[in-house]
Amino acid sequence: MTWSTNGQVAAFSGLYNVNGSGMLPIIVLYDVLSRTNRIACTNCQNPSLDGTGRWLAYETLPLPGTPSQVYVRDLRNDEETLISHNVNFSQGGDGSSTAPLISADARFVISRAKPGTSF
Repeated sequence: MTWSTNGQVAAFSGLYNVNGSGMLPIIVLYDVLSRTNRIACTNCQNPSLDGTGRWLAYETLPLPGTPSQVYVRDLRNDEETLISHNVNFSQGGDGSSTAPLISADARFVISRAKPGTSF
């Protein structure tokens, strides 16, 4: 679980039964002011929020034979950006990227990465 530093948004991950489709790994956002939950992403884990709660960094759960990747989602505009890249920056990293952390000002993301992955 992670909180924005302003205390307005919390993000947590786990396995949940979404719409009767079975257990899925998802990240859920809780807005303290509106007291509402919403799903940020599916097949994802290890959330990290920036200070305002606008930006969410997370890792994907890989399909068999593929590495996990790190993404950042703009929760205001619902836009997603791949952060982990291969050495040519032409696609996702060749090695898994895990445990992302986003800075309070959302300018930086760090993560553990296996060889073949750049940020």
